[in-house]
Amino acid sequence: QIVLRQDIKISTSGRLASSKNGYEKFTLLEKGVASQSHLRLDDLKAKIPAVPPSFFGANGLSVARREPLRFSYKLVLQVKAPSGHKVKVEEHILVSALPATREAIENFSTSGCPPIVTSADISTYAVSDDGPCETVALQTGLEDGGVIETAATGTANIWEQDDTGASGNTNYIYQPQVLVFPEPDTVVSPTTQETNNDVDHNTGYNELLSRMAIEYDSRLAVDKWIKEYPMVASSLTPDEFGGVLKKVTFSLEQAAVARELASGMKNGSLSVDHIVASTEACPFSKVEIIKVMAPHVSDPERKDIVLSGLYSYEKVEASKMFAIGLCDDFRTNP
Repeated sequence: QIVLRQDIKISTSGRLASSKNGYEKFTLLEKGVASQSHLRLDDLKAKIPAVPPSFFGANGLSVARREPLRFSYKLVLQVKAPSGHKVKVEEHILVSALPATREAIENFSTSGCPPIVTSADISTYAVSDDGPCETVALQTGLEDGGVIETAATGTANIWEQDDTGASGNTNYIYQPQVLVFPEPDTVVSPTTQETNNDVDHNTGYNELLSRMAIEYDSRLAVDKWIKEYPMVASSLTPDEFGGVLKKVTFSLEQAAVARELASGMKNGSLSVDHIVASTEACPFSKVEIIKVMAPHVSDPERKDIVLSGLYSYEKVEASKMFAIGLCDDFRTNP
């Protein structure tokens, strides 16, 4: 029997140290083995259920003594004899939300699982940016064949007394949902989606503007266009960036569209100038635009150009987004 054990720990984020632990078990595979026979483990096929990825805590209040929430996982291999005797082996595993790089997949077949000691080690073996990924198909939403399913963890009562006072309903049931895509091929193969790589840049860009004028869902329109015109999408100028965002009808959607556009840019081509043009096109969504674009610009040292167009109370939060970009750049280019 192979079981996935999900350990959950919830802690207070105040000065008083209290926590609650729990776990869920998911049986991945059960198989009978005759006496005096053997079974090759590498022939077994076990599929990880729809569970949240490993999560080693989120920052709570500044006075917190511990992290409020943790998800961790173990694979448990158990062999049980008819007499009742059993042997159990546990192995800690990392359920990653990041796709593995091609090198990691190729090395795994000869060297086994890479050494991952801390959660930060996964960045060495996984694709951690918004650039193109050659090991999985680009799938971002329902338009790519995704299906919404209820999470295997089931429902939870998240009611607290402060919600309704001393009396009233004490059940506040929450059902987590996940977006599940078709099972990927075992062997990495290039995407079969038809693209328009030989289309003139201006023609491709004008096609996007035409779609933005008739499509209700702006983010979805941009997502589909990027996949059809990847070469054009990877080299948009700052003015073109702003031109697309001006076509977004609702200001609440502009940041989501800006993130989609940024994901299609080739590495190192997104600059502070793109943010300036975008904030000028979205005067009511400036901070939101900066949040999604600033961590990915190649020239964060020029952030003062962007900050000069903000109110004083907006500058501190916006400046932190560029600091994230500097840290990411240092991690990948020490």
